[in-house]
Amino acid sequence: MLAVWLLTAAVLAACGTDFSSRQPVADAGDATPLPEATVYRVIPVTPMPSATPLPTAVGPAGAPQRPFPSEIDASRSGHGLPGEAVISLWTNYLNGARVIVEGKDIDLNLCADGTLIPQSPLSVISGGTWGLRSTNGEWYEVMLGREFSRGRLSGIVTLSRIGDSTVALGDRPSVVSVTDSQLCVEVMGG
Repeated sequence: MLAVWLLTAAVLAACGTDFSSRQPVADAGDATPLPEATVYRVIPVTPMPSATPLPTAVGPAGAPQRPFPSEIDASRSGHGLPGEAVISLWTNYLNGARVIVEGKDIDLNLCADGTLIPQSPLSVISGGTWGLRSTNGEWYEVMLGREFSRGRLSGIVTLSRIGDSTVALGDRPSVVSVTDSQLCVEVMGG
């Protein structure tokens, strides 16, 4: 055993290894650089109900679209305004408006006094009064409906926003045109 120990000591002495000083094995210039840390950036994405962008709605006879309330921002995720505030903003937006839903044969006048007047006597939706209620969907969506006695509301269409367009939700979102109602002005005076 003593012979093995003496042989090991002789080999180490011949190699010139000094265990008392801590020197790097290789020069820093010879070392292989470590790979740079990978940095990931989280980008929030709001899913859109439609894979193709919707065209901006154009009103009847080129009538200008009503400006949508800026307080309702559908691109924002999470909780938004309280339900009462959303209903109030949508109500102000739709008061005295003509609402046309492309591809669904819906063309209605929503007068400021609550009167619902179909644009055509051949409409499948009869006159009466209109109202809004919150949906079970996103915070910025509302159900437009025809009111019956005791405040019951029969749904006509669910309204939402995609980009700069007001849309009617369903199997495929349809662009909704919201312009000033001339019929409400003529018939109801507002």
